[in-house]
Amino acid sequence: MKKYIILVIIPLFLACSGLKQLKKYNGMEARSLEKDFGKPTSIIPTSDGEIYIYETKTKLESTEIGKGQTTLDPMVSPAATKTEKTIFTFVNGKVVGVKKEIEYDRK
Repeated sequence: MKKYIILVIIPLFLACSGLKQLKKYNGMEARSLEKDFGKPTSIIPTSDGEIYIYETKTKLESTEIGKGQTTLDPMVSPAATKTEKTIFTFVNGKVVGVKKEIEYDRK
């Protein structure tokens, strides 16, 4: 029983780790972000401050989906472009909010 509880709890901790790593940038200035992320893709001015958007695009190739048996008509996943957007909200020159969005554009 303990083994099953551990198997459930560990993925819950790992699922939150990506956003937790981004939360460490709260309170930092834009210069420290440029060291880790480079130049922002776009900067949107707001009434309170600015929004910095960083984009990374990855091309995902199509692959055959294995079903554990041989078939004459294999299932193939389509090729796609993965776009990851990391959005930082600045107020008074400091990061106050972090958000990450992932989009898939299938061809």
